[in-house]
Amino acid sequence: MDNSKSAKICAYLSLAISVVLMVLWSCNVGGFETVNLDTFVGVIVALLAIIVTLAVAWQIYNAVEMKNKVEELKQLEDRLKVQEKSLEQMEYSNRSGFNRLASLSASVGMQFTHAVRFNLYSLEAELQLKEPKNVDSLLAMMELIVGQITPNTKFSADMYEEVVKTNKQIRSSRNYDLIKSRYEHIYKEFMSKVEKEDDKEQQ
Repeated sequence: MDNSKSAKICAYLSLAISVVLMVLWSCNVGGFETVNLDTFVGVIVALLAIIVTLAVAWQIYNAVEMKNKVEELKQLEDRLKVQEKSLEQMEYSNRSGFNRLASLSASVGMQFTHAVRFNLYSLEAELQLKEPKNVDSLLAMMELIVGQITPNTKFSADMYEEVVKTNKQIRSSRNYDLIKSRYEHIYKEFMSKVEKEDDKEQQ
């Protein structure tokens, strides 16, 4: 039962009781001849006070219930936020692992520029984790791979741009300070060894 229905019922009940009492008093039914105007008004006021008290109590009850519901919703929202962050962290962890494996596969296939690209993807995802665990191993792998790249190695333009974009994301990471000096040295060496292919060369 909502608030509007409760208010209507209280109003109708008050009106009905008032009308009944007025009729009884006017017709002197049931010994109402001894009831004077002051007594009648007192009875009506008392009944109205009771009805108003019940209505106020109902409103207070609804307010308490609403407060409890709001608190429950807030707790649910907090739990959803925690779960969302947990899923986000899991996604970063999975992305890091997948690209780390892709980097190893590319290295075995002697595709060193692509191995570095996948390594950078993995590193970017790893740095988004609350507690990065594979940063040192990723940097060590990247050092080895870059060391295998010969100078003036051609790199497709779109992949080259992907590397540049990922580098910017890594540098803007909140955990970038953990790898800054070591990473910048490796990245600088890599970029000095590769050349971006132009459109004619790719065709």
